[in-house]
Amino acid sequence: MIEILYARKRKRGRYSLIDAEHALTSGATVPITFVAVCGGLAWPIGAKEMHAVIIGEEYDHRDFADDSRRGKMHILADLDLKGAGLETAFQKITDAVALTACDFVYADASDEFLDFVRAYEGFCRKKNFALGRLEEAPFCHAFGVGTRMIQDLLTTGRLEIPKDSLVHQELSNISLAEMEGTPEKQFPAINALRFAVGALKKFKPVKRWRRKYVSPRAI
Repeated sequence: MIEILYARKRKRGRYSLIDAEHALTSGATVPITFVAVCGGLAWPIGAKEMHAVIIGEEYDHRDFADDSRRGKMHILADLDLKGAGLETAFQKITDAVALTACDFVYADASDEFLDFVRAYEGFCRKKNFALGRLEEAPFCHAFGVGTRMIQDLLTTGRLEIPKDSLVHQELSNISLAEMEGTPEKQFPAINALRFAVGALKKFKPVKRWRRKYVSPRAI
């Protein structure tokens, strides 16, 4: 994970780039440019807590609309929201969203989680917060598709996951029996990451400003 100090967007033709600065362990700062930044948010289920991840796809000055030439993905925020109430959790999420210039947060917006969707959108309205707009996560109910996307990125070196993170722990410990059960209810960190990865996979940067926002349901 890289520590972002600030980020700002700039237009470049039909899409936007996100210029940022990140800190090195030495204390020095280094510029980095992303072609897309988005978040994944997993709602709490039973004893499993809410979890949020923000990732950015690095701009490498090539034809990034071609899957074989896409940039490296970096985890910019990894929020383990264990024990946090909704207001506290949403504040931490929106703080990270603002810091990283993240436009969209992807989550499961089905009926089961409609109260959480309404609560998040209500919090953003109350705070007059325009970034981090909530959208239905691509491949939301296809856990295996999401984990395979993550594994492909890890294999090709396009994504690195910190070994001390919850998502690394979940990916390392998940069993075949759990994959055949209801893993989407047991692994919140994987859920959050696969939602964000799925969004960057489905919505290629050159097209991301053209897609239509569909609200999960009118409040």
